[in-house]
Formats: sequence, C-alpha cells, structure tokens
Amino acid sequence: MYPQPLIISGLSIGGGTHNVVFLGTASNNVYAYDADIATNTTPYWSVNLGTPVPQADVDCVASDIATSVGIIGTPTIDTNSLTMYLVAKNKNTNGTYHQWLHALDITTGAEKFGGPVEIIPGVSFDPKLNNQRPALLLQGGNVYIAWSSHNDCGAYHGIIAAYNAGTLAQTGAWNDTPTGTKGGIWMSGGGLVGDGTHIYFAIGNGDFNASSGGANYGESMVGMDNSLNVLTYFTPSGWRSLNGHDVDFGGCPLLLIPGTRLLVTGGKDHNLYLANADSMGGLGGGLQSFSVGSGEIKGGLVAFNGPSGLLVYIQPSGTSLEAYKMVNGLFSPTTPFWKSPIPPPTGLPGGQLWLSGTGTNAVLWETIPFSANAEHASVPGILRAFNPSTGVEIYDSHQNLARDDFGNFAKNPSPVVANGKVYVPTFSGHLAVYGLLP
Repeated sequence: MYPQPLIISGLSIGGGTHNVVFLGTASNNVYAYDADIATNTTPYWSVNLGTPVPQADVDCVASDIATSVGIIGTPTIDTNSLTMYLVAKNKNTNGTYHQWLHALDITTGAEKFGGPVEIIPGVSFDPKLNNQRPALLLQGGNVYIAWSSHNDCGAYHGIIAAYNAGTLAQTGAWNDTPTGTKGGIWMSGGGLVGDGTHIYFAIGNGDFNASSGGANYGESMVGMDNSLNVLTYFTPSGWRSLNGHDVDFGGCPLLLIPGTRLLVTGGKDHNLYLANADSMGGLGGGLQSFSVGSGEIKGGLVAFNGPSGLLVYIQPSGTSLEAYKMVNGLFSPTTPFWKSPIPPPTGLPGGQLWLSGTGTNAVLWETIPFSANAEHASVPGILRAFNPSTGVEIYDSHQNLARDDFGNFAKNPSPVVANGKVYVPTFSGHLAVYGLLP
C-alpha cells in the first residue's frame, strides 16, 4: 500500500449504513472494507484495474516497490457524487505502457463517467517513466494529478494535469520545466494542497529561470489558480547548489497550516521553509528558513493549535520527533519546543504523522521504521502515540509486540484516525487497525 487509506463514514453500502475504508495497492487492486469489523476478510467490493508495470521494467524504481508499479498516488473521493478518482499504471500485452484516470462508484467499484480515460497530457509525458506519486486533489470541479519520475531517472519533467470531475475530459496541463529538465513533484506522496481557489505544491529539483522571465520552476514552492496559471512562487537563493547536490527542496509534503495563510515544507537539505501562500516572494523570498538537524525531511508535517499554542511537528531521518512553536506567524524560537527522548532509527525516511482529537484529548500519531533504513527496502515499522503538548509517549505497538505488531513500514502514507480507530497501511500485505480494547 503506497496510497493512504481513505475512510467514508455512514455510507449506504452492503444493505445498510457503514463506515468504509478504501485501499489501493501497487498491484492495481482497489478494495472497500467495513472499517469497524475487527476480523473482516471479505470486502464489500474489490476490483483489479489491469496488469501493473513490472518493477523490473521501470528504470531506477525503488526496490521497496517489490514486484509492480500500479496505484502509487493516494486517490481522492467526491462525497457528493460518491466517486473515487485514482490513477493506475499498466503494461499491455503488446508491451506498451499506459496510465489511466479511473472514476469508481464507491458503493460498487463500477467505472463511472465513461472511464477510464487514458492520460495523455499533451506535454512531455512518458507513461512508463513518469511516477504518479502525489495524492490527487479534487477542487473546483476538477481532479488535479501530479507526476515526477522514479529516483530521478530519465529525461522527465514535473507535470500537473487537470480533468473535469464529471466528464473526465482534460481541462489543462502544466510542465514545470518546459525548457529545462527534471522538476519532479514528489512531496513523499503528500497531496497537492488546495484552499478552494488555489493549488500549492513543492517541486523537488530541476532547472530554474522564472526570476528572469523563464518558465522553469525547479526547486520551488508554487501557488497557482484552478486553471493552472502560476500566481506566486518561492525559490531558495541557493537552488543551484540544492539541484547540483541532489538535496531537493520540498522533499516532504507541503502543509498549509490550518487557520493561517502560511505554507511550510522541508527538504533534503535539513531545512524548514515558511512562506506566505498569497505572496511567496520569488527567488530568495519566503518568510523564514532554518535547519532542524542533520536528517533529510521526508515525512509529513502536521500542526496543532492546542494548550501549548500553535505547534508544528516533524521527524526528519536520523532525528527524534520534534515540535516547533509558532508566534505571530513565524517559528519562534527556531529550536524545538520539545524533543522526544526516543532515539530515532538511523535510516530514511523519518516519520509519517497524524493528529487526532482536540484540546487536552489530542493525540499525535506516528508510523516510522523501527530500526532500519526504509529508503530502498521494506523494513519493520512501529506505531507510536504522543501527547502533542509535551512529547511524552503514551503508546507504541511494540509494548505488546505479539498482539500489536503491524509488520513492515509503508514509506509514503501516514496512519489515519477516524471513528475512534487508527488505520495503519503496511508493506506486509494488510491493513492494521487499532482501537480501544473491550
């Protein structure tokens, strides 16, 4: 499971009303399971979306994608039309490669709106080479999809394409390095961020010349409208060094801090970057940047405005889980408000985070490799729960290993909390579900 689980509460399905968890896999399988039955082994429905691309066919594909490259990016669901949108990567019997946008009825798994439609953006796109890793965004009647490559290989570009959610007709496409190369939109599987009228994302590498009137936005944070017109951007002044040394800007998901117009991301250069979503400042702009330690920032960021004020949480690789406080729109100080005493694993990618609850009942959840490097391998993981105000651990899945071990860590998706349960995707062929014991 590279995609994050998606959960719909109170769905009319299976002859009743149920909470349902939807799962996608790199084998191009999609499942709809009851989210509350502890021993559930039979889905309400399941579909296979065709033969995925064999791992061996894709140049430089990460070895943690064990056998095939199918559904990698997290789907999005329209709760009004009860439609799930997702991208599947296929290899046909004639040896050709294709990517398809599917629109599935979440009550039956059936295709909708004449789908699937083949993705041919009209810009430089290779269906085998381009990696559809970021989560999809549904906004303004469109489905927005972004691509990078697999591990920087090949003559690729970062691409965003838009499709009408009701007809699946393509409504736009954008290449982030049209006169250059690379410019991958990875964000460690995090989604394109939408506020209703704008789209925000980070570009991990590639050529840059936007400050001199060009159209290349490598190593940048970008804000655009729903028609894919760039409105604002921020690029670190040292972008050329970042690009040359493969220490990508924006290596982690982009966070629009709730209740603010502040965007924050992190990169392989160990820095956090803060920008104003409405006016990012261009080359050398932004509001603030500072180092958070010696590890690459790849795991997702979360924020919580609780008893200790507005805190942003992060766990870079090789660094303990940390909280940074924000005061008057800036990180102040730029040292941790608290830092967990739990030693981190030595390898990549750090932790994937989720915040549930409110006030003094809030819980910060994390999945992370337990002791090994998960960058290009499938390794054991652990689920941890923390008090978000103090950093004190209140639970982990190794306290009772025989009962609670979930198996191998899933590199991109975060745990998901809904209806009193914690859903943990894994690379062990199952979904682990945690909740209060009887």
